[in-house]
Amino acid sequence: MIAPSAGGRQDVIFVVCQDREINERLGRIKRANSHPRMATAASYVSREQPSIADDPKLTNAFYDAPTVITFFAPKQFLFSVDDCAVAAENMMLAADALGIGSCYIGQGWPAFADPYGHDIVMHVWKEGCAVAQALGIGDLWPLMEKEEPNIVANLGNYYPSMAQDAVLHQRQTEISVLNGAIARYGARLGVPTPFNTVITQVISCIQNNYDKQYLG
Repeated sequence: MIAPSAGGRQDVIFVVCQDREINERLGRIKRANSHPRMATAASYVSREQPSIADDPKLTNAFYDAPTVITFFAPKQFLFSVDDCAVAAENMMLAADALGIGSCYIGQGWPAFADPYGHDIVMHVWKEGCAVAQALGIGDLWPLMEKEEPNIVANLGNYYPSMAQDAVLHQRQTEISVLNGAIARYGARLGVPTPFNTVITQVISCIQNNYDKQYLG
């Protein structure tokens, strides 16, 4: 996975997911954002091997792949997309050498500005509210649901603290006391928290392996 990067910054972070439900949701997010770039009769990707741009009947942009690797890089950096593409090519060449098929899927940046991305956020919130109710705090979901449009409308164009910790500064995040706490309380109380659990595992994996992310 070692690859050239602009200025030798090595800012790209890889997140590997083999959770079938999460991969399907992410694939649908990506698919929803492909409609503006659908093929035409004169401009298409392939007749023999149709892509999501060619075939509107394909609903999962990841083609039901068992493993999905998502690349993250600083949003405002001039060559973030290029750095991700170069790293992906190295990864795909290594996979081919091992006899593993792979496919590069672009257009990731608008993915969560979409109903499916919104749905994932809502599940995270709902799980937190369910845990709070089980703890005797009360039913917080009606309040969260009512305020959700205001929360979304007032989100600024900035790096949240989690992104600052994990992406910009590579330091320990607060994941353990946020989504991690919801997952732990849920396990103790018998409240399912699959979305918070996966998010906690992914962020914990990233922050526990900063020094290994670019080693072959």
